[in-house]
Amino acid sequence: MIIVDIYGGLGNQMFQYAAGFSLAKRLNSELILDLSAFENIPINQTPRNFELDIFNITAQYQRGRLPRKKNSKLRKVFSTLFNCQDNFYNEPHFHYDSKFPFLRDKVWLHGYWQSFRYFESNRLLLQKQFSFLKSPSDKNLKLIQDISFSNSLSIHIRRGDYITNPNSLAHHPVCSIEYYERALKYVLENQDSIKCFVFSDDIPWVKNNLKLPPTSTYITHNTGALAHEDLRLMMSCKHHVIANSSFSWWAAWLSNAECKLVVAPVIWFKDSSIITSDLIPSNWIRL
Repeated sequence: MIIVDIYGGLGNQMFQYAAGFSLAKRLNSELILDLSAFENIPINQTPRNFELDIFNITAQYQRGRLPRKKNSKLRKVFSTLFNCQDNFYNEPHFHYDSKFPFLRDKVWLHGYWQSFRYFESNRLLLQKQFSFLKSPSDKNLKLIQDISFSNSLSIHIRRGDYITNPNSLAHHPVCSIEYYERALKYVLENQDSIKCFVFSDDIPWVKNNLKLPPTSTYITHNTGALAHEDLRLMMSCKHHVIANSSFSWWAAWLSNAECKLVVAPVIWFKDSSIITSDLIPSNWIRL
């Protein structure tokens, strides 16, 4: 049995799932998702919900039944029942953990696990796990067709809680206008007949501040509970300019386009001591 703590936004949840799935696959073990983190989210954090149920995931998940606190009585009972007293494994740092491949069964994982190296070998299986349960709406289906029949480029501008939430702002800088200008210039110099599809939680700001081609399509209708539909549209694009966001990271990584071009920001966190070399695949461009 592999248990994974699931928390954060959709992109974070996908990283946690992918790492747990790959470990369970290697050990031929059952995967269970612990959703207890969504019970009482601190007031200084961005409100989150479990979102992986939009996908065809095969793991079981439970809310509020698995104890999170390491010293809790229920967690000690769990440890005794499954003989894993010392197997609550916390991610030691942000970059790839070289001990991860050697973890044994009956382990409880806690961390973000934001490196493709944890699950790269299971890429095809994860593409199936992260396929959508429901079909797209007529409007999104038409957009997917437009994206598929053009040399499409998704551009993701993440603002939202990076601007409004002090906790997020303390850790995540907003990608600069200069980054998007350099990224778009790079793509246009290396690809012909690009058609831009723009995704953001602040489209008015994008229109007022970024100089994008006049033929760009701005996606504005997938709001609220339908925000994951933007992920589906972004995944359909052939090329990607991503933000320092796990959401657009996954869109680029899951894309099946041949010879795709992905541009990612060099600066991911405000804290420059955090190592992100294992976050971005070597064939992506960092600017």
